[in-house]
Amino acid sequence: MSKMKLHAVQFLLLLAFAFAQAKEYECQNNVKIDNFCLISQFYGGSETACKMRFPNHTAIKLQFPRIENLSARIAYNMRKVINLDISNGYVRNIYIKPELVFLRATNCELKKLYIDDRAPNQLEELYLSKNELSQLPENLRHLENLSMLDLSHNYIEFFDMGELHDLKFLSIVDVSYNRLKVVFAADTVQLPDLVFLNLKHNSLTAMHISHWETPILNELDVSYNQLSHVAKFPQKLPGMVSANFEQNPLTCSWLRETTKLLEAKNATFTSSLTTCVEPNRLYQSKETFIHELEMKDLLRANILEIARNLTEAEIDVDDKIDDIFCRIMGGV
Repeated sequence: MSKMKLHAVQFLLLLAFAFAQAKEYECQNNVKIDNFCLISQFYGGSETACKMRFPNHTAIKLQFPRIENLSARIAYNMRKVINLDISNGYVRNIYIKPELVFLRATNCELKKLYIDDRAPNQLEELYLSKNELSQLPENLRHLENLSMLDLSHNYIEFFDMGELHDLKFLSIVDVSYNRLKVVFAADTVQLPDLVFLNLKHNSLTAMHISHWETPILNELDVSYNQLSHVAKFPQKLPGMVSANFEQNPLTCSWLRETTKLLEAKNATFTSSLTTCVEPNRLYQSKETFIHELEMKDLLRANILEIARNLTEAEIDVDDKIDDIFCRIMGGV
């Protein structure tokens, strides 16, 4: 056998061995009915990334994945995919292929998202709920076609609206069920299409909207937070139609004024009127509260006297008296 033939045989053997080691994934559903390709038990490491082969389908759903990095190499092995849905597994890092239009990665223990800022990105919808993100993904502003952003149920503590500046198609932002303490923007933030901002169930103590340019933002949910007020609300948000401030320790004066402003424009305002706080009550003089205690003792004595006349027995009414007294004084 000539040397050239020998090299050819060796090459073919190596090629065959490489293909034998490749991991070829197949659709596990009826693609014609579902219009997507389902792949479960997706796993591998960096050493096998170049050997992964995927069906040539535009929509792929990965269930129960077990992989540290969904790298650029893996992303481009999914040659035709523009809709990618990943759920219920373990994927710590994801590279967003600029050609993607839709990406959902939920309940994956995701910690970091890589957005390519060197190429135009086509992504329109991004869902990253129920993961382990501790901050907003870097380079969000390079997703210039983004219309939907869902970061709910993560561990994010600070939300800089400036990270979204000039996303002209962004209409819905959901950062609910995180650990947000502050929402801020150091410079002007223009979001001309934003209509709904969901910040409920966080730990917000401050929310700065003075730099927001959101002309058609009409629904805001900040329920279940720790806000006492939001300066320039609703004046700074001319399109506001529905605002939910329920379960926040709002100051009564701000609440009353805000309610009037929203009612004047026929907007709905959900809040807990019975739990508002009058700041001046927190700092009244010593004499005021000593007088209150005297009133409480007098109330107790009168109620006990009435109870004895009716029952001729000693009864414990302290809890009831405390409740009645707090209702009379407003509970502050």
